[in-house]
Amino acid sequence: MFLSVFDIFKIGVGPSSSHTMGPMLAAARFLDALRDGSDRVPGSGAAARLEATLHGSLAFTGKGHATDRAVILGLLGFVPETLDAATGALIEPLSCVLNAVGRAPGWQDTVMVVIGAGCIGLLATAVAGRLGAAEVHVVEPHAVRRDRALDLGARGAQESVEALGLADSVDLVVDASGHQGAITAAIPLLRKRGRMIQMGVTHPETMIPVSSYTLYAKELTYLGANSCGTSFAPAAEMMVDLADQVRPLVTHTFALDDYAEAVAAMRAPDAVKVQIA
Repeated sequence: MFLSVFDIFKIGVGPSSSHTMGPMLAAARFLDALRDGSDRVPGSGAAARLEATLHGSLAFTGKGHATDRAVILGLLGFVPETLDAATGALIEPLSCVLNAVGRAPGWQDTVMVVIGAGCIGLLATAVAGRLGAAEVHVVEPHAVRRDRALDLGARGAQESVEALGLADSVDLVVDASGHQGAITAAIPLLRKRGRMIQMGVTHPETMIPVSSYTLYAKELTYLGANSCGTSFAPAAEMMVDLADQVRPLVTHTFALDDYAEAVAAMRAPDAVKVQIA
């Protein structure tokens, strides 16, 4: 029997065919079986909840090889051949945004300001629109990124917090910049019982000057969100509908041999998500 190298190498996602691609395919096939009404567990009835348990080497090293995430993606209908690199790369940052939603829920009908139109800030803008925010305004110094925010549904985009002209009228500020000056300037935007959630990374010694009286008088809430928490599965599910809208956020793609160029491209104002694929 003739065996081609194309039979050995498969199109898919890494880092492992056995720990990533295999579990994703197995989960997807299980989902297909449920949809077809076949191979159900006798007497199980309609499925309301599903729990997957990893065994053997998958239990020992699966998380490091993203087996847990591969299973979730498979159960959501993704298979390695059809999960494009751009969509896959955006699920993790989207999960960080959804973790922030969990920390400060209730985005519907709110007036929001997003500071920073990098990948996280632009995804937050897209999510805010999907969750029914009344208005989303974005602060970003680079014009090309402001235009991307408008394309994703932002009501307005300005180069500074002060240029927004929204003092005492904002329900929620999402910081995705980590810029001390911008964060400080954004706090006066909050109306009574407004909320600030900081996703941007500041220097460990950075201090944000806040009037304790203002916190008291306006009953403000200041929260932090620094990870994806338990939001990967909801992010993968939401990505099914968001993919076409947010896929252009992967602005640059490089081969591994061009790693130095990829790092340099990250400094460009038009770069949002730089990918090595």
